[in-house]
Amino acid sequence: MRVREDGLVVAINATLLSWTGLARSQVVGRRFDVLCTLPTRILLQTHLLPLLMGSGRGDELHLTLRGADGAPLPVLANAERRALPEGVVIDWLVLPMRQRHRFEQELLDARRAADAANAAKSEFLSLMSHELRTPLNAIIGFTRILHKSPTVASDARARDFLARVEANGRHLLALINQLLDLTRIEAGHDEPELAGTDVVALVREVVARLEGQPRAPGVALVVEARDGLAPIVTDAVRLSQVVVNLVGNALKFTHAGAVAVVVVDDGRLPVAIEVRDTGIGIPADRLEAIFSPFEQAERGTSRRYGGTGLGLAIARVTCARLGMTLTVRSTVSEGTTFRVDLPTSPTAP
Repeated sequence: MRVREDGLVVAINATLLSWTGLARSQVVGRRFDVLCTLPTRILLQTHLLPLLMGSGRGDELHLTLRGADGAPLPVLANAERRALPEGVVIDWLVLPMRQRHRFEQELLDARRAADAANAAKSEFLSLMSHELRTPLNAIIGFTRILHKSPTVASDARARDFLARVEANGRHLLALINQLLDLTRIEAGHDEPELAGTDVVALVREVVARLEGQPRAPGVALVVEARDGLAPIVTDAVRLSQVVVNLVGNALKFTHAGAVAVVVVDDGRLPVAIEVRDTGIGIPADRLEAIFSPFEQAERGTSRRYGGTGLGLAIARVTCARLGMTLTVRSTVSEGTTFRVDLPTSPTAP
């Protein structure tokens, strides 16, 4: 709706007319006041019009218009004072509060439905994961027993078959454990156990555990860190899992060069952990997608390199639970750096 500076309405759209039930001839050429209840008229004269004269605009103004039947019509309005060749006007953008309430309710309902669906998904995955893990543990256990039997020990072909069964069983068990981790964290059932943590020692211990992990010939795994940094308050077990996931991921996709785990510090405290590799890199348009469950850098990556696409999703969710942020930068064919920004509160001296 457009109103002249003297208060006369010069234009109004059909939508606003339909909301009020008035005809165009009942509004255009008449004062804007005719549309308003008495309290709104007083508000216009004492507050809103002086505001528009001074600042030139007003946002989210609560007004009450009158319909054709005299019924009040609460609205939310934005107004802007504009100078045109034909004179100064005030343009009003009006939305009935009932419309806004309806929109807000629709958004709220959609959010609740999405939360319910996500909770149902997490519960289903957790239930199915537990149901699958029990028989898988039995399969792996009986496979180990068969390995020790004299009959199998003397049969190379049987040993090979059993080794395949156990390897695939372990792979499925790892996937199920990752699903359980993800659903537990998303459901908020994994409360961090905070304590003073020596980040440098933690990183060195994780890297030592991963020294024997399969990787391309000649790829080095190194730690770059300064000793003597103050400990920080965090969950050491969860942070270790994050570093394990990031380093394991880097080793998998690096064919030459090195994977370096770097503890970045400010001279007193560790401020970040970076895992830098010289691997295949990640396309720019996939840098966020890789943090979604079951996603990898490229659609065919899981076939070529294996994996489920859950490790990075778990790492990011875990970091968020610990008050940390996990980010990535990468150049295709040059390498990738994952960075975990650590909380900066040290333990008490």
